[in-house]
Formats: sequence, C-alpha cells, structure tokens
Amino acid sequence: MELNIHLPTDEIAKQVNKTYGDIIFDGELPDIGMRVQIKKREAIQVFCEDGLLHVHAPLEIYTKIIWKEKLLGILDAITPNVEETDFEITARFETAIKEDSRWRLHAATEIDFDWDRKPKWNLVVFKVRISAIIKPFIRSKMEEVAEQINHFIEKGIQLERHAQTAWEVASAHVQISTDPVIWLNIQPGEEDTLRRAIHFGKNEISTQISVPTKLMAHLGSPPPTRPQSVLPPFLEEDDISPSFKTTVTSVLPFKELCALFIGEDVSLDKDRLRFHVRSLGMKLKADKLNTSLSLEGSIKRLGRRFPFRLIMFVTTQPQIDEDLGRVRIKLLDHAFLTPNWWLRLYNRLAKKSFKKEVEKELNLFIESIDKRVVGEIQQALQGQQIDELLSLHGKLKQFQHVSLNLTDHGIEISSDLQGELEVKITLDEL
Repeated sequence: MELNIHLPTDEIAKQVNKTYGDIIFDGELPDIGMRVQIKKREAIQVFCEDGLLHVHAPLEIYTKIIWKEKLLGILDAITPNVEETDFEITARFETAIKEDSRWRLHAATEIDFDWDRKPKWNLVVFKVRISAIIKPFIRSKMEEVAEQINHFIEKGIQLERHAQTAWEVASAHVQISTDPVIWLNIQPGEEDTLRRAIHFGKNEISTQISVPTKLMAHLGSPPPTRPQSVLPPFLEEDDISPSFKTTVTSVLPFKELCALFIGEDVSLDKDRLRFHVRSLGMKLKADKLNTSLSLEGSIKRLGRRFPFRLIMFVTTQPQIDEDLGRVRIKLLDHAFLTPNWWLRLYNRLAKKSFKKEVEKELNLFIESIDKRVVGEIQQALQGQQIDELLSLHGKLKQFQHVSLNLTDHGIEISSDLQGELEVKITLDEL
C-alpha cells in the first residue's frame, strides 16, 4: 500500500503569514543611531523549485535618524532637521529539507535579498545612500527569520506525527457499505517499509511511503478495535512500485449471515414449493455447518396450494471451488419436521431432486453475499473518500478466493489480491 502525504505550500504560506503579522520589526537601533520599522507590503509567498522550499517576503523598511552625530560623526547643528526615508526589498529564503529514518525533518535555510527601491537620506545639500549602513541589520533579521523557518519545518510540520496519524486513520475500521454493512480494515504486514525521498512539487511537498499490508473485511458490526500500531522506520528507496500483492480475509459471522437470509422467499421444483424464511440459526459441529430453519410456505398438488409450516435441518460443508475461485456449499444432509403429510410424501418421493434444489438455492444465496462483499471491497479500494483528509485510490487486477475456514462464530475466507492501492492524506492544517 502506498501512503502518500501531501503538504500544500499554500498551507505553509498561511502559517508563515500568520506567524509574521503586518509589522515584522519596530524599534530603535542605538548602535547605528536610528529607528527602524519593517513591515510586509504584500503577503509572503511560498513555493517549491529545484528541490528546495522558497520563501519570498516583499518588505517595506522605514528608517528615521535619532542620533545624527553618532551616525555621521558630525554635530547635530549641521543638519538640524531629523531625516527619514523608506525603501523596499524582497527577502529570499531557500530551504533544503532532509529527513531521517524516524520521519523527523531537518532544515537548512540560506538567505539573500534584492533591493527593489534603495534608501536615500537628504542631509542639507547631500544625498547619502545608507545601503551599506542598513544592510547588516537586514541580514541579521533575515537570519533570525531563517532560524524560525527551520524551527517551523522541524517542529511545526512534524512529518513523523502526520505520517503516524495517516497510518492510524488508514488502518482504522472503515465502513464501506451499508447494505449489507461491511467494514474494511488495513493491517500492517511484516516486510520492510520503504519511502521515496521528499518530493518538492510546484505547489506542494509530498512523500511516498510503501507499507506492507493485509486487509480484513468484516460483515455486520465492526470487529474489535486493535491496539494502535506504530508506523515502523523506513528504508530509503528511489523507485517504489505502486503494485502490490496481499491477502484479504473476509469474516462472515453466522449471526450476520442468518440476518441476511431471514425474510427471504424461495421457490423450488418449478414453483411447486414456496418457502418464506421466518428464522434461522447456524452452528459449527465437527467441522460441518449445521443450520436450522423455521419456514412457512405452500406446496402445489392437484392444482391447489396447501399451506404448511416446516422446521428444516441442513448439514453443509462450505468450501472454495479452486477452478472458479469462489465459495461453494456442499449439502451433506437434510431433514424435515412437519405435520403436513403432502410435504412428508414429497420428501420421500423426491428426496434426491429436492436435495439438489436446496443445494442450488444455498449456493445462490452464498454467491450473492460473496459477490456483494467482494464488489464492495473492490469498489472501496478503487476510490473512496474516508474523511476530510483521507482518501483511497486503487486499481485491482486480481481478487480470488484461495481458502476457507470455519470458526465457532462464522466463515473466514482468505483471498489473493493484486493491484495498486494508494492512501492519500492532504494536510490542510498543520
């Protein structure tokens, strides 16, 4: 299974702009004798290019002389008017991001800036450029911002936490059908977890993780909650195949199977017999499935229909047809309890044909359930939105039953599954 984590650069930009309001700095600088105010003139832009995260901050800087003699080395009397000016720059930050095998991010940010409009002071008859004077301060503030960017990436994004959250959500019980109710659960396998290096797209940062998995489908109520599994350390791998081969265990509890069968109407022997299932019970005994049915219906004789009530006991052996790769029911024995003499006579005279008819109906029933379960799993894996952040995307090439096991509580079917499966999580909030 591919677990893809996508972090839009728009989200990083939103967080950076939230961290830095309109005013980034406003204060006096005694060392150079001036007051400085730095504010954004436009929103800070964040994008990816050449394998780096880029942050561009368009800034306006206002300066005002407070100690002229300290700044210029001349007496205040020479320039009695307090001078002030403003200018514009674009601060540029380029961040290289790496990660360790425990999902932690490490960032290194380099800084630079462009003069969009250089500063000048008019001192009496002189125009003095102060680029060289103000530049060291600008760089020192940019270095502070670079450290904050590094801290934000390493501590704020928390890839390891988001990867774990994505895994926990992906491996939670997800209801994929309401009729019948079917739950799907993704469980970790035992092979190595692989991850491709972080990818810097134009509008997002993403990472691709290949997690070995097993799938479990459960008919009816969700299975008991498992302890949360921790996403294991990964091995770096440049080429990760989207294809997978895994197993699916489908659990069909007897209680849920009975509930699906109750209320069904069955017609046998060219409509000579009609049954309505009133109640049903299943129980495992000596590796065989014993089923008791309470039925009501009618039998057609001499152009008339005679109603009856019937208790039927059926012994079956569910198994996998290896050639067809599907579940089959083998009817081993059946018996009647009924006061209707027409029905007892029919059973004695047509026991073999009746057995074949019952076996046929049982197989039609289990086949319909099997197709619905398999169909819902296939549909879910080929594309389903799990919640606001998480979605499944897949393409299945093979879904074939390989074994069947009877337990005290139901039928467990093991199937081979091949195809492609991606679990995508988009982190709209950090």
